Amino acid sequence: MKRGWTDTRVCGWRSAATRLLAGMVVAATLLSGAVAAQQSLVFEGATFVNQGLVGVARVPSDARDQFGDTLGGFGSAMAMDLDTWKKNRDGSYSGTLHMVPDRGWSTQGTVDYRGRVHRFDVTLRPFTGASTTAQNQLTMNYRGSILLHEAGNRPGRGRGPADKDGTPTTGLDPLDVRPGFFGFPDLPVDGDNHIALDNEGIVLAGDETMWISDEYGPYVYHYDMSGGLLGAISPPDAFIPMRLDASDRRAENFSANSPPTGQSYDVGNPISGRQNNQGFEGLAMSPDRRTLFVLLQSALIQDLDATSSATIRHTRKNTRLLAYDLRGKKSRLAGEYAVQLPQYPDPASTTGQSLTAAQSELHALNDTQFLVLARDSGNGFSDPTSTSAYRSVDLIDVSHATNLAGTKFDSPANPIAPKGVLDPSITPALYEKFLDINDNTQLNRFNLRNGDPNDANNLYEKWESLAVVPVFDPAAPHDYFLFVGSDNDFITLNGFMVGQPYTDKANVDTLILVYRVTLPTYVPPRGGGKEQLNRRASRPSLSPSDSGLGMAPLPPKPLEEVNNDGYGAIIGRQFPHRHGSLDRNIWRTHVVGTLPKPRLSETYPCQSLRLRCRVLFYPVFPDPDSKNLNRLRLISFRHARTRARRVLRPDSAVPAHADTGSR
Repeated sequence: MKRGWTDTRVCGWRSAATRLLAGMVVAATLLSGAVAAQQSLVFEGATFVNQGLVGVARVPSDARDQFGDTLGGFGSAMAMDLDTWKKNRDGSYSGTLHMVPDRGWSTQGTVDYRGRVHRFDVTLRPFTGASTTAQNQLTMNYRGSILLHEAGNRPGRGRGPADKDGTPTTGLDPLDVRPGFFGFPDLPVDGDNHIALDNEGIVLAGDETMWISDEYGPYVYHYDMSGGLLGAISPPDAFIPMRLDASDRRAENFSANSPPTGQSYDVGNPISGRQNNQGFEGLAMSPDRRTLFVLLQSALIQDLDATSSATIRHTRKNTRLLAYDLRGKKSRLAGEYAVQLPQYPDPASTTGQSLTAAQSELHALNDTQFLVLARDSGNGFSDPTSTSAYRSVDLIDVSHATNLAGTKFDSPANPIAPKGVLDPSITPALYEKFLDINDNTQLNRFNLRNGDPNDANNLYEKWESLAVVPVFDPAAPHDYFLFVGSDNDFITLNGFMVGQPYTDKANVDTLILVYRVTLPTYVPPRGGGKEQLNRRASRPSLSPSDSGLGMAPLPPKPLEEVNNDGYGAIIGRQFPHRHGSLDRNIWRTHVVGTLPKPRLSETYPCQSLRLRCRVLFYPVFPDPDSKNLNRLRLISFRHARTRARRVLRPDSAVPAHADTGSR
């Protein structure tokens, strides 16, 4: 069953008694005053600046999504659709934010929560004054959700068995393993053979698909924008959780030792691989969208001292960052780096030992530098300890780190840090603290705090998501807004999930903090970069060359020639064309070459000009001249295995079947 977005509108938050929240809004205001204090850091020769907190959003803990479930946990991951981000005439900013909840409410056991992605339309009106009691500078309008599901074995869609088409995922602890099939690795599943997910990271790939990382595997899953599963990346053997089976043999076991509600068992930590609940928390994509980066929350079991829970806490700082090249038919492990996470004093230690601030999110600045969100745990609102010791958005650089990909360290028999001590042959990534989330100078300006009194204005323990968007300030071209989101773990006194009401220890609202920062080395992603967005911000509306809609006819575009490896050549010309009786101009791509099965030489409408020749146009329905422009499917070159492109002059002679070779 195909599930898509639900687009509903409301004008305000509904009461706690509301059973279904079809849409929600946090009011936004624009306030003025003194500029927030700045803090700078020189990192690898560039000056990064934290210009201060400029906005807050608070989402009530008892809100509901379109399915009637508690709208919580969605601060686990976020990704802004940069093609929607713009600066408005009134000085505000708006865009569409995708946010991912994890495995559902689990403080009393895991539940059969179906994995999903929420979509919010957001509006930001930055506040730079001295102080305000308002926590409403960021508007979040809930617009709907996508359910993640298996896609079946349909051409061009899923690769799973047909009888699993539309089967939802689950948040239940995976005690079973589904053997690999249709190119998928062995998958963690529950007793009903549903893929078990604890989602923690998301990136929008720019090709109508998304990647989502998970803690159970730890895997990275690939979906289309309807939630259909396209594929999965399994990490090296060193990452796969292994336990001893009944015959004392090593076997895959993806359990996080998190029994479902009403059940009880204790399988302990794995003997190798990822720790329980310490999987792929961080996920990012390179600016050219060709490399996927994924970061483990903290060290693998073999890379620490697993003698006891105390030794684990003190020795888990050496985690690993993986880099996957996405350009081939299958993803390829191209990089693997040691990252030493920050540490802070253990207040319970009498010998001066330190605890590790595990990482919760990753965001790529360029091909080698990243933002990392690291934090302590068990400290904050609703916890016995009110004051956090470490919550920070930090900087790492892997330029000079040792690349471990394909080496002996990909085997669990060869740890990079025996007993938690890094192998001296390995150079880790450079790591520097950057933006202190616990800074009460900034928090107090918005009536927030780190520490007592331990009420709803004290930050909750878990901060787990990042997004970066441009400011569009010509005088400060390297300035961006940094969104930082909290994961409230679905904790509320008035919850509802899987058809049942529930109550927890407190009403823990979801908070999103917005900072203005200077990121001098940041390279915006291709397809949603600063140049395109600045054009959009600098004028009131899109021109025909950007949107394909509008006023006057446009001049012909150059001929574009594409070598589609193994599929023949596509040689097309883009030109403006009036589509039937519709009163608008649209771009159409005239295909004069060939496509496989069937041979095509027709004209197809195209609304996505920003992709231009980086996209192949296939009709979903047999009527290419239909006025319904949604009856098209856009498939990026990567998915069509394209390896070359050449732009020709308009007056060039173009053969029907050209071969550009590999360039």
